[in-house]
Amino acid sequence: AKVELTIHRHDLHFQNFLKTFEGHGTYVNSAMFSPDGGVVVTASHDETAKLWSCETGDCLKIYR
Repeated sequence: AKVELTIHRHDLHFQNFLKTFEGHGTYVNSAMFSPDGGVVVTASHDETAKLWSCETGDCLKIYR
């Protein structure tokens, strides 16, 4: 069975979700936002890293 992982970006001040990032096959080890907040890179136990658009939530690139 495949495990889907969802990453949520939160607005802590207003306590709501800003964006959902979906697509890793298993749990995420780390996430790092760019200084301007435009992209986030995630690293997963599925041995991939993914670059995401914070505006759209789209996966821009997969690193294996």
